[in-house]
Amino acid sequence: MYYFQQSYLPAILNKAISIGDTGVHIFFFCSGFGLYLSYLKKPITLGEFLQKRFIKIYIPYIIVITVSVLLPYMTQDLNAAKVYLSHVLLFKIFLPVYEESLGPFGLFRQLFSSISYSYQL
Repeated sequence: MYYFQQSYLPAILNKAISIGDTGVHIFFFCSGFGLYLSYLKKPITLGEFLQKRFIKIYIPYIIVITVSVLLPYMTQDLNAAKVYLSHVLLFKIFLPVYEESLGPFGLFRQLFSSISYSYQL
């Protein structure tokens, strides 16, 4: 959403994007409420909950990041290992240089820059 807020769009789209953050809050509320209802039906310990979340969220995240980081290696980007570690070790939010790495449009930028580079050769 932040990317689109910087572009020149019709007023109606700018308004829709500016209130888009509210959707995130609604999602978190609904997700938490759903987790609570699930807990009422079948109580689990904190350890079991964290293990299930780890398997459902972090493992697929690592797989996607691993696949995504292969593109910079194909374009000879030597910074790819640092970007990969910033995602895997979850410290990318603390360093501005890695905030946008492999983010929305970051992956597409890498893909299309490698495609356009191959056409130039």
